[in-house]
Formats: sequence, structure tokens, C-alpha cells
Amino acid sequence: MNFKSALKALLACSLVVTSYGATMAIVSKTDPSMCLDVHGHSPLNGAPIVTEKCVSDLLSQQWFFDAGSWRIRSALNPHKCIGVEVSPRGKGFPMAGLRIFGCDKNSTDQLFGWDDSTAAIFKTAKKEEHVNPLSSICFHAGSKAGDWVYLRPFNATDTLQQWSAVQGPPLATMAIVPKAHPSSCLDLLGQSALDGTSIVTEKCVAGLISQQWFFDAGSWRIRSALNPKKCIDWQSIKDDPKGNLNLNTCAANSTSQLFGWDANTSAIFESPEKGTHAKVGSMCFRAGSKNEGNVTVRGCNTRTLCSNGVPLSACQELR
Repeated sequence: MNFKSALKALLACSLVVTSYGATMAIVSKTDPSMCLDVHGHSPLNGAPIVTEKCVSDLLSQQWFFDAGSWRIRSALNPHKCIGVEVSPRGKGFPMAGLRIFGCDKNSTDQLFGWDDSTAAIFKTAKKEEHVNPLSSICFHAGSKAGDWVYLRPFNATDTLQQWSAVQGPPLATMAIVPKAHPSSCLDLLGQSALDGTSIVTEKCVAGLISQQWFFDAGSWRIRSALNPKKCIDWQSIKDDPKGNLNLNTCAANSTSQLFGWDANTSAIFESPEKGTHAKVGSMCFRAGSKNEGNVTVRGCNTRTLCSNGVPLSACQELR
């Protein structure tokens, strides 16, 4: 598929394209290879904030920290903010864990400052610009990948409390919408980017990253915006009579992750030979008939009807 034919396919299929502004990675100064991340790449309320190995363009490691907002919003879902959940830990200082919650303009537990003189990110209910050495509590990184990030009393010599910002590039993605169900979008079950997660159709939600995809011209792979290192795959379900699609780590040698988008029929089809059009015997994406319905691969067949009486060609057309 050359660029011109790929562009024609995109226009013919009426894809919804969403652009995202510049974000930043928040990087530990103790180990510049470690980034602030959302555990499990999940934008669901209560997901813990952790430090993980930095991955370029991984949205769960990208953040908005707009000047004057005092809030750190997730690029996974810009309506979700880092907040504090305090739980008792014995008789000592309470363990204040950081998690993702819906942004709440009335919550002082979501207000943070970034002190440019100490490189500390600190909780600030009163919106102060600098840490108070006697009372401030600050982001404290874990010592290894996967460790939770907590709030700890300010310590000027503790490098685990020091952070730097790395500006991220703008990211452009698309939503994939079945023509038979124009209010539904291709989505990840449970908004999870873990290997084996089912591909489903769900009610479209503006800005929901699990419904955003990269389908780069010439790549033949459909990558998840939730984790650009994960691709739609059907390798593990080739023996499954239902033919359910799922998400797996992108593999350069995997032909089960290669798909084309036919500009003439609007069908997405498996294409291990990297063809530009579906042919006799090709297997096409087939949308679920309801929200949370699994997206499957079926023989591209315009003569069969869907379970709800809609021609199968319409079920297989995506825009």
C-alpha cells in the first residue's frame, strides 16, 4: 500500500481523526530511564501511579501539566487527574499513594506544584509556587520499575523526589467506526492494553484513548494509542471458531498482525501478503451487533446476512 492509495482509503472510509496537543514525560532524576506511568496503562479511576521504563510515545507516560492549572492530567484521558489516596500504615506517617481519578475542580487532593529550584513535585492545597521545607509532601519515585509513587515529607537531598520534564511530540490517531453501527467504535475490552485483551465495539466516547488507533500507511499494522507497542492480532484465535480479535505485543515477523483497508469495499481484511484489496478467501473484520460485542474475523462474503438482518457487507464496512 503506497501513501496515495492509503490516503484514498482513509478518505473513502470517512475515518474520524483526532489530534492531541504536546504533552510531557515526567522523568525521575535518580534514573532518567524511568518515567511516571499509570499502572496497567489504565485510565480507570483508582489506577495507581508508578514508575516504569520510559517508552517513546506511550500515552500512559504522557502528561499535561498546564501552567496555572495546578493539576496533572493524563494523556490517556485528559479528564483524569493525579490525586492522593491516604491510607493508614501502622502508627507512622500515613502512606499517601498517588492514583488516577476524574478531575474535580473542588478537590485540593489534585493540586500540585513543581518547584523549579528543587525539582520537587509537591502537594499544594493553597497553590504555592515553592515547597515548604517544614510541611510539604512530595512525589517520591520507586527504586525499580513497577514501584508505586507516594507522597513523602520533603527532603532536599533525596533524588527520588527530583523530577524533570521531557516534552512529547503531538500524537495523531483515528477512531474506527463500523458503518452498520455509526455510534460504536473499535475499542479494547475494559480499556486494557494487556496482551490477550479482546477487541470489541463500544459506544464512541470523545477523547477515550482505548478507542484511538494508529494505522500508518505502509505499516499494515493497527496499533493501539493506549500502548503503541501493542497491535491487533488474530494469531492466538485462528483455531477459535468465533474468530475473536485481540491485542498483542507488536511483532515484526508476525503475519497475523498484518491488515489492509480496501478502499473499494471499506473492509479491513487480513493481508499477510500486504495486498491492497480483499480477494476471494480473505478474512474481514466483522463488528459486533451491540456494545461490548467482540470484533471477529469472517470470510469476506456479501451474500450472508448479519444476525440482525443487516447485510454482512455492511457489518464488515468500517469507516
